[in-house]
Amino acid sequence: MNAAVLTKTQQTSTNRLNNKHYYECVTKRGLDPEWIKANCRTVTKKEASELLGYKAKCGGIWLEGDNFVGQLRPDDPWNSEGKPKDKAPKYRNPLGEYDASLANNPHNPEYWEKLDELAKICYIIDGCPCLVLTEGLFKAIAGCSNEIPTISIPGVEQGLTPGKDDPQ
Repeated sequence: MNAAVLTKTQQTSTNRLNNKHYYECVTKRGLDPEWIKANCRTVTKKEASELLGYKAKCGGIWLEGDNFVGQLRPDDPWNSEGKPKDKAPKYRNPLGEYDASLANNPHNPEYWEKLDELAKICYIIDGCPCLVLTEGLFKAIAGCSNEIPTISIPGVEQGLTPGKDDPQ
């Protein structure tokens, strides 16, 4: 592959998905293999710990978008703060502030930078181009790979004002 068209994740990572994770993403979820390759990689427990900034209890799939916002889908979700196993989060976020994630486009590395081109494939509502907002990078990959510009937030409560701080 020509280095000029490699995504940011591909440029910084030599690790790709193992067979189990590839099967989960492409066969079970039905996601486009090229988009999965551009946004996902298998990580070990040690790598997951480094990426998260705290001790991971297992490895898994590291999802990382164009803007370097990452999230771990652990192979064996673990509970937090003594919560029951059935309450274990399916995804883990790194320490620090959360941000929206933009899926790497394997065919167009400037997908999120050329706004005039992006606006042409957006939904148009009252003359304004609109993006789709969803929870999780897998859903954003599904949208973007089907030419629906989709931004991901890491979870349904990320980015929201806590109820105790909400004046409404």
